[in-house]
Amino acid sequence: MWLVIGIVLAIVLSVAAALMPRSERPGTNTSAEQARLDAIRKLEQPQTVETKTLTGTVKGVYGATIHLELIGSSDTSIRFASVLAETTYSLVNTKKLTVAGNPTVTTIKLSDIKPGDTVTVTSDEFVGTAKKFDVTEVQKVL
Repeated sequence: MWLVIGIVLAIVLSVAAALMPRSERPGTNTSAEQARLDAIRKLEQPQTVETKTLTGTVKGVYGATIHLELIGSSDTSIRFASVLAETTYSLVNTKKLTVAGNPTVTTIKLSDIKPGDTVTVTSDEFVGTAKKFDVTEVQKVL
């Protein structure tokens, strides 16, 4: 009787492990997958009032303003990030790694930012509770 229960349990656990997505299996992530997961975890960190950086999903880009819905916060309101002439834009590609295993970073333009993109915006001012603010850097994360 116990032998049958043990065999059935072993079969169930084997099937469950086989069906589990590779990225969720302990110790099976490739360096590219791990870099992407680490970047996403970093983005999900809660924002504080004293922060100069916010991460969110782009809801739209209208002129020089990015409409951003925050990630990793109980506040899911839209924020308005105004870009300036000196604002820099970069693409952090966690799917394409350097020889050292870091995500590649390339320069992009505001026109490369689209609704649905995940971006991190950085300002010279504290933006934790601000609804509208100027940004000096925009990073699009893949």
